[in-house]
Amino acid sequence: MDNLLYAIICSPFSLIASILNIFFLFCLRWPAVGINICQPLRFLLTTVLCNSTVHQLIIAMTIGLGFFTPPDWLLIVAKSLTYQTFCANFASNAWISIFYYMKIVPHKHPISLWIKRNIKVLTYSGYVLEQILLSSSIALGMVSYLLPPPQPPPAQNPSNSTSARLNGTNIAPETLSSFLFKQSTKVFLLYSAFPICALSISWGRTFIYLRGHMKRMEQSTSPFSQPQQQNQMRVTVMGIVQALLFIPSSVWSLIISIFYSSNVYKNLDGNKHITLTISSVSGLGNIVCLGISQAVFRVRVAAVLDKIWTKPEQTEQPKTGPDTSGHVGQS
Repeated sequence: MDNLLYAIICSPFSLIASILNIFFLFCLRWPAVGINICQPLRFLLTTVLCNSTVHQLIIAMTIGLGFFTPPDWLLIVAKSLTYQTFCANFASNAWISIFYYMKIVPHKHPISLWIKRNIKVLTYSGYVLEQILLSSSIALGMVSYLLPPPQPPPAQNPSNSTSARLNGTNIAPETLSSFLFKQSTKVFLLYSAFPICALSISWGRTFIYLRGHMKRMEQSTSPFSQPQQQNQMRVTVMGIVQALLFIPSSVWSLIISIFYSSNVYKNLDGNKHITLTISSVSGLGNIVCLGISQAVFRVRVAAVLDKIWTKPEQTEQPKTGPDTSGHVGQS
């Protein structure tokens, strides 16, 4: 994908996502009256919005850099930070799904009860551990590309070369860059395993429980109209949508980590524009799902839209009362 096409496709997604991120951060800092966000949900939502904001801003920077000739190290660092902030939300979304799973679904097993009592500590410590893994993976990959290319080995005389082949030592040693990149791939695969499993299991079991609970309430005299139950179902459905958005982006990230240095991937997406576009679109979808599922964002958006729609209607209403402006008409 060339620079112009990348700018045309990716710019609208990056702009809309950046505006939503800033607005949602405002909603999170000053929530509407009656909206209380408990921990660790506030922490997780803050990390999602902050990572998404930095992610979209760096993508906007790469769009501008595409029309210039910046140094290679600047592009490598910028794209590495883009992957860092994008993949960091994998863990945040996973812990949000675990939080709602522990909150909505009843638990009787002692281990589940212990997790529910210590969900804050587990969330903070688990998130920090996962970010250490992700940062290590991104750092190793970035260093592997910033290292200078290996120098060709000195020429050997025919007698030494022949004896080396006979001894089975004619294999070139693995370069440091290749070694670091392989370790980066292993660490990233280890990091990605937890979010994939957590999102799939937690949202799936939560949805199954709420569907069964809704059917039981339909069979009984209690209608399924309680606001809390409806909000739980909305959060669960949006969580499943987030998981579905996460699957293609995570699969693409895994493909990148495995075939990043191969000729196939270099021919397919040598300038990484396809990868950045996929991450921008997936990031926007994630933010939209949060806006629909979380009341702290949904209430503010509804209030803003209500003001926008009702203000023109009020200005167009004709004046029906007596003239109290104080002007006296001419006789």
